[in-house]
Amino acid sequence: MKRTAKEAGYVALGAAEAAVEAVKDQAESLRKTAEQARRAVKDQAESLRKTAERASQAAGKAVQDAAMEGAEVADRARGRARAASTRAVKVGTRVASRAESTARRTVRRAKSTANKSTARAKSTAKKTTARAKSTAKKTTARAKSTAKGSGAKRSTARKSTAKKST
Repeated sequence: MKRTAKEAGYVALGAAEAAVEAVKDQAESLRKTAEQARRAVKDQAESLRKTAERASQAAGKAVQDAAMEGAEVADRARGRARAASTRAVKVGTRVASRAESTARRTVRRAKSTANKSTARAKSTAKKTTARAKSTAKKTTARAKSTAKGSGAKRSTARKSTAKKST
């Protein structure tokens, strides 16, 4: 009887450890996926910045071409091109910045979720192990008690220590 209880305890302990490992693996996979997403967003943000810079350069070139055709037209075009390129750079930078912060937030959330999952699994494993140990101890105690074969059973009722009033 004692041996069976011990074996059951070991089986429960092994199952709990396996569950913790599985949760850790899932958490690590989630972290990696979030990190890859963050990198992809960062690359896209960089691409947007470069596109905005190219647009700015193209606008500058258009201004130069217009300058060759006519000074008055060139002055107006230059102002408009400058404004357009500034707007394009600002918009590109803003979009890139938002994308990066969203990616950072996603990574942070993924890490938090992974840590919570791991902690929850550890807690459950501890409870399961403690329960198995407790059950094994109780079973062993019962077996010992039965093996002793105590003759008279003791009363489990407590005696009152209060004085009787007469």
